[in-house]
Amino acid sequence: MQHHQPMNFSISKGSKGVLIFSIVVFSLFSVLGFTQVFIPSSSLQEHQQNVRIGLTVGLMMIGMAAVIYRSLKKLPTCNVTIDDDGIWGSHLTKEGNLVYWDEICSSRHAPSFQKCFYLLDKNRRKLFTVHYQTENYEELVRLIRYRANIQIDEQSHARVRVVTRT
Repeated sequence: MQHHQPMNFSISKGSKGVLIFSIVVFSLFSVLGFTQVFIPSSSLQEHQQNVRIGLTVGLMMIGMAAVIYRSLKKLPTCNVTIDDDGIWGSHLTKEGNLVYWDEICSSRHAPSFQKCFYLLDKNRRKLFTVHYQTENYEELVRLIRYRANIQIDEQSHARVRVVTRT
C-alpha cells in the first residue's frame, strides 16, 4: 500500500479577515452607542432615554464583538490534517489524537450557525468536527468520503445531512 504525506487543511484567510473586520465594526458601533450617553438633552426624560439606548446599544455591540473575538481565537483549532491512517486537528500531535478512518461510520451537520459537520462513530458519537470555512473544503470532503468510505451529501455547499457508511 502506498503511503502518502499528511495533508493540511487550514481555515481560509478570507474567513479570518471577515471576523477581524466584524470585530472592528462592532467595536466602533459600541463606542457610538456609549457616546449617546453624553449627548446633551433638553429634558431629564430625554437624557434618561439616551442613556438607556446608548448603554443598551453599546453593550450589545461589545457583546457581539466579544463573541466574534472568541470565534477568532478558536480558528487555529479548526485546522485539519489527514493521512492514510486518519484525521486529526493540526494543532495537536497525531499520537493520541488521531481518528482512524475505520472508526468513522457516518456524518451529520451541526446547527447552521456553527458552520461545520461532525464525523460520527457507529454509536453516533461525535469523533471529529470539520468546518465549512476550510480552504479546499471540497477536496477535504472528497478525501473523507473516500478514506472513511461514507457518503456525505452536500446541500448548497453549506450543509451535510446524516448519512451512513456505504
